[in-house]
Amino acid sequence: MRKFVSFILGVIFLIIGLIPLLNKFNIIAFSLPPIGNLILWILAVIGGIWLIIDGISEDRSFSFGIGHITIIVGLILLTIGLIPLLNSFGIIGFTLPSFLDMFNDFLFTIGGLLLIIGTFKGWM
Repeated sequence: MRKFVSFILGVIFLIIGLIPLLNKFNIIAFSLPPIGNLILWILAVIGGIWLIIDGISEDRSFSFGIGHITIIVGLILLTIGLIPLLNSFGIIGFTLPSFLDMFNDFLFTIGGLLLIIGTFKGWM
């Protein structure tokens, strides 16, 4: 079941991250309709937690590998989702700088790729 959820989340993240990137570089002429910030932050939190779970279950060795990279990307996604989400509910009084928004497409693409890689890693 974990692999199925990883694959579905990976595809969603890949779509959310890759289509805007390809549009920014004028490779494709269409883009996704605007996604509300709240939905994007919630997806980032869910994806970050899932990447951390995947990273922990993928790599049980002490050497640096794809499991560690997955955990790091998961922590970054969790942070970029959790801080604005907590700020929007008034739980914390600060938010991330706005220039970090330009990295969201890259992070969603990388997160999606890592989730899809994690899906098939056990079968190879």
